[in-house]
Amino acid sequence: MTNDFVNKLPDDEEELKLLDQLLLNTIESKDDKDEEKLLEFNFENNPNIYHYTSPVGLKEIIAHNSLWFTHYKFLNDRSEKYYCFDLFKRCIEREKSELKKTFYNTILSHISVDGNLNYEAFYNEADYYPDYYVASFSLNSNSLSMWNYYTKTTNKTGYNISFKSKELINSLENKSFYRYKVNYNTEEQLKEIMKYIYAFNNAWDSNRSEIFLKWLRYLLLDLIDITSLRFKHPAFANEEEFRIVYKVDENNREKIGKEELLEFRESNGIIVPYLNVRFDKNSIGAVKISPTQQEEIAKEGLLMMLRSMGYNHLTNRDITTSDIPLRN
Repeated sequence: MTNDFVNKLPDDEEELKLLDQLLLNTIESKDDKDEEKLLEFNFENNPNIYHYTSPVGLKEIIAHNSLWFTHYKFLNDRSEKYYCFDLFKRCIEREKSELKKTFYNTILSHISVDGNLNYEAFYNEADYYPDYYVASFSLNSNSLSMWNYYTKTTNKTGYNISFKSKELINSLENKSFYRYKVNYNTEEQLKEIMKYIYAFNNAWDSNRSEIFLKWLRYLLLDLIDITSLRFKHPAFANEEEFRIVYKVDENNREKIGKEELLEFRESNGIIVPYLNVRFDKNSIGAVKISPTQQEEIAKEGLLMMLRSMGYNHLTNRDITTSDIPLRN
C-alpha cells in the first residue's frame, strides 16, 4: 500500500465511519483484548519469559542492554506467512458460495495467478503502511528444541536469558508495543480468520466508492498478513513462543528515526532491518546455559562478563546449566 493511498480516504462521511467501525471490530479490538488478557498472563501465571540466543547474541544483548526487534517480513521462518495464507485460502474457498460474489471475485482477482490463489501475489498486495518489528521469547525455561537450534554440535553452546515479565514490559513502556502468545491451535485459527472474512464481506457494497472498496480489500489482506505474527503450525507448539511486537506508524516513525533505533544487519546474505530497543538491566533475573561439556568454564566466563557490564544484581546462583543430558 503506497503512502499516497494511505493519505487518501473516502470523501463520504458514512464510508469513513464504516471503515473506523471495521477497524475497531477487527484489528484494534484484537490488540486491546490480547493486551488485557496477556497483562494477567504475563505478571501472574508466567512471571518470566525466556529469550534463547547464541553466544554472540548474548554478548550483544548484555553489552548494550537492548533487544533486537526484527521486521516481521524478515523473520527466520518464512513458512509462518505461507501457513497463515493457507488458512485464509482454505476459509475463503470453503465459504465461496456464502460470500458476496463481487467481494469474492475482487479479492481473488488481486491474489491469484492463472485463476489460482497464489502466495506471492498475496504478499505483493498485502503491504500495510505500519511496520511491525518482533522480539521472540519462550515460556519454556528449558526447551530441548530451542537448545537444539543453538547447539548443532556438542562443542557449541546456547543461552537463554530469563526476563522478569513485568519489569521488562514496564521498561519498554511504549503504547506501540503489543504482546502475543503464539496460537498453535488450527481450529481456533480458522475460526478467527473466518470472522475477519465475514466482517469484510458484510461491509462490502458494490455501490460504495472505489476508494472505499479498495480500502476494504487492502485492510483484509493486510490483516491476514499481520495475523501471521500470532499463528504458527501446530508442529511448532513445543516452542511455546511469546512475542513482543513493536508497531511503527505515522505517529512514531519520526521518533524512530531521531532516536536512531532502526539498524540493519546481515543474515544469510540478506540485509535485515531491526530496531535496537533498550531495556532496564534489572529486568534480567537469570541466565541459563545449554547442556555442555564445559559447564564450569562457561559459567565462570558468563559471570565475569555480567559483572564487568554492570549486572551486579546477578550472582553465581542466577547462572545455571540445563539439566537435559548430553547425547554421546
